[in-house]
Amino acid sequence: MKKTLQNFIEKRQEKNQEFMDKFAGLLETLKGGQAPECYVLMCGDSRCSREVFSGDSVEIGSVFGGPSTMGNVVSGEIMASLAFNVDHLNTKYFIVCGHTGCGAIDASMGDFSKERPVLKKALSELKVAYKNFEKHPGLQSDDESVHNVFRNVQAQALKVLAEFEGEVESESFVVLGAVYDNQGLLGPVGKVYFTSINGHYCYI
Repeated sequence: MKKTLQNFIEKRQEKNQEFMDKFAGLLETLKGGQAPECYVLMCGDSRCSREVFSGDSVEIGSVFGGPSTMGNVVSGEIMASLAFNVDHLNTKYFIVCGHTGCGAIDASMGDFSKERPVLKKALSELKVAYKNFEKHPGLQSDDESVHNVFRNVQAQALKVLAEFEGEVESESFVVLGAVYDNQGLLGPVGKVYFTSINGHYCYI
C-alpha cells in the first residue's frame, strides 16, 4: 500500500475514533431506530455541510442528510430517499440548500461542450431546470450567478412539491428552499437565507 494512501486511511480512522468517543452514548441509543426531524440536501461542494443548520453540534438522528449532489439537484435517488423518510420515518421538513459561488451553476452558465459526456448531460439538465425561472423577488444583486443559484433552489423545491403535494396540503410535510452564503455576497459569510416555503417565495 502506498504511503500516501496509508496515511489517508489512518487519518480517517483517527477521525472515526474521535467521533465514536464523542458520541458513544447517542450511538447506542440510536441503534434502536431513527426519527429525523428534517432531510437536508446540500450541494456536494466540500465547503457545504448540513452542520450549517446545526450550530456547533452534529445532530445525529435528527437530520437526515445525503447524499449531497452537484448543484443540490433532486435526483431520482434523492426523491426515493425522501419518500422513505416521509412515508416511514415521519420526517416533517425537507430543505434544499444551494450556495453562493456554486461551481456547478457557474459551469452550467459557460461552455461545457468539452466535458465528459456524463458531466455534460448533468450540466445541461441543471441549466434546463432553472433557466426559465424569474429572478427571486427578494434578492437584490447584480450577480447573475447568484440569481441562478436562487432559481435552481426553487426549481428543485418544486420537483419535491409535485411529488408530495398531498402531504404538503395536509400540513404534515413542509418543503423549504435555502441558500448558504459561503462567499459573503449577500451579508455575513456563512449565513443561511430561507428563500421559499412550499414554493412561495420568502427571504428570511
